Amino acid sequence: MSSTSTTSSSFTTTMTHTCNALDTAIVEYMDLLSAYRSRRQELSRHMHSGFFSLTQAKHIMGSSSLSRMQYDSRMQASATV
Repeated sequence: MSSTSTTSSSFTTTMTHTCNALDTAIVEYMDLLSAYRSRRQELSRHMHSGFFSLTQAKHIMGSSSLSRMQYDSRMQASATV
């Protein structure tokens, strides 16, 4: 009976370690997902702002078209990837 008890105890210990490892992995995944969603929302706000600025520029320009040839050559990216 002691071998059954030892096997059962070993199985329980293995399951506990496996469950703890899975719990840790899920928590890490959820943290990463949360960070991803936050950064995606931030990027979306920046893109919206950029498109809004282009729309304003086109509106100010009137009926003439706005192309990259008309952009200020000193313009620099405000963020890099």
